[in-house]
Amino acid sequence: MDAKAINNISIAEYISISQKQDQKYEYHNGSIFAMAGGTINHSRITTNFITKLGVELLSKKSKCEHFNGDVRLRIEVGNRLVYPDTMVVCGEIEKAESEKESITNPTVIVEVLSDSTESYDRGDKFYFYRQIPSLKEYILIAQDKKQIDVFVRGDGGFWNIKRFGVNNEILKIESIDIEIPFDAIYRNVEFEV
Repeated sequence: MDAKAINNISIAEYISISQKQDQKYEYHNGSIFAMAGGTINHSRITTNFITKLGVELLSKKSKCEHFNGDVRLRIEVGNRLVYPDTMVVCGEIEKAESEKESITNPTVIVEVLSDSTESYDRGDKFYFYRQIPSLKEYILIAQDKKQIDVFVRGDGGFWNIKRFGVNNEILKIESIDIEIPFDAIYRNVEFEV
């Protein structure tokens, strides 16, 4: 994370700050970090993914529900509140006791990578996400090339990785039985040559 931290903040103070400002902040065990704005490609990929995911969930009459990056995720282990680009919850939504607008039980988390967040999304943030018992898949979507990494929780809590990256390939999200074509995810995305 490349943001300047504000330290020694309680969750109640964090919630109060979040409600009074348009800026989004992540909370990490007493410190808050302002989140930077995204790129056009980031927005296109996120919007494309959420749109296609919603259509697929509706067509299958799934009991799973998806949320965009405006919804907070509470990670009890480590005392953290973050905003994934997309989350999917299957079954009843569980909310944090201390802040009722924060989800605690995602089945799938999706992050669109950028130069400034890729190492964090693959490293510390993934470590935090792995502490969520309900999480079955963690998906990282590149915005500078057609490449998607899917981490799947296996037996014994071990995580396996699958890389998708060929033109016209289909992203398979096994935990929710959804397939999304790359062409839909990367629609109108412009790659630098």
